[in-house]
Amino acid sequence: MRHTASAGILVVLSCTLPACVPATLLPAEGGDLTAVLGDTVAAGDAATPQADAPPAIEPSGAPVTDLSRVSGAVSRGEYRLYELGTGAAGDEWVVSAEVGGLSGSFVLVFFDPQQNLLMRTFVSSGSPLRHILREPVERLYLGVMPANSGPGGSFTLDVRRVSSQPIPAPQAQVAWLNFGSGTDVRVNGREGVSFVSFDGVLLGSAYADYTQLIKDTIVAEMRADYAGYNVAIYTSDDGSSPADAYSVVHFGGSSAGLLGLADNVDNYNRDLTQMAIVYINEFRAYESMNLSPEEMALMVANVASHELGHLLGLYHTRDPDDLMDTTGSAWDLTEDQAFSRTALEPTVFLTGMEDSPRLLAHGVGYNAAAKPAARRKSPVSRAMRRFAHEELQYTCGTCVNLDQP
Repeated sequence: MRHTASAGILVVLSCTLPACVPATLLPAEGGDLTAVLGDTVAAGDAATPQADAPPAIEPSGAPVTDLSRVSGAVSRGEYRLYELGTGAAGDEWVVSAEVGGLSGSFVLVFFDPQQNLLMRTFVSSGSPLRHILREPVERLYLGVMPANSGPGGSFTLDVRRVSSQPIPAPQAQVAWLNFGSGTDVRVNGREGVSFVSFDGVLLGSAYADYTQLIKDTIVAEMRADYAGYNVAIYTSDDGSSPADAYSVVHFGGSSAGLLGLADNVDNYNRDLTQMAIVYINEFRAYESMNLSPEEMALMVANVASHELGHLLGLYHTRDPDDLMDTTGSAWDLTEDQAFSRTALEPTVFLTGMEDSPRLLAHGVGYNAAAKPAARRKSPVSRAMRRFAHEELQYTCGTCVNLDQP
């Protein structure tokens, strides 16, 4: 199905996905993954996205060189993809709504030819989707879908490209892990929380004598997660906070239904001074899993690395082995997750992939001297993991209001 677009922009895909939004937890084996380029996958089907396969589309006309316009409509459970043309490194692409050009709230994204997410924004009025290409792309795609809180509607978007712009350099990040107390800590605009200094007993009585071991393991695991990138991790146990600009990950407090929360998703790490929190008191709910202190620490570390990932520009995915996943079970958090290239969670966009290593490379830069840490698995059986999908759930906080302006 084609929709109206000006010369030089080809509508490549129009898709309705009534079954693409998964249940809270996916099956441990296989999963409800919506294949890229719009194939609908019913819940429970064992499907794997084939984002590297060339899309079956027609070649576009002339590329956008100045100003073009895209018009169409999209309803809940649908998305549209438009081919914009070839892009060179340093091209700045800007998509904005003309006055009165939106009848609802929408999510706009840029994809490369492999359906890797390059940029995402929420549009309800005048805020544009803006991105300077870090690398050349043979084809650049614009995706449009309704915001998660809205029914969709019609849209008219102006698309502009400005060539030869300075490419933003990666910014090394300093992260400070606060295991001390906190007073009226406000993250993501939510009500402030206060908490005492970290203690193993907050995770459950079985961990009362393992406070230092758990803290040391959390720090070691997070450093291993980010070892390949220019992310320096310090803790409150080291003494005073860093002298340079830094972001904070707090460990303490509670928030019903959440294990963690980040200020926002900071695309390409433009802000070096943000906050995230891991709600330590909420982990007591998993004391019945009878985890070792090391496994409980790994569970906390995975959540902390996930929330820090948001502050570095990463969105949610749907792969229990990936650190940005939101579809697995609590048992998946007891295994060593890692950053990878995998499918986006449908609330981010209904199709496409997130290449976390590449996004981190562009956001903070690679640490060439680092050696990747070996991944290890906990002794929890696959059968127990499948059982846990029905019995134990976890929630990441950033998805609560990801698309609020």
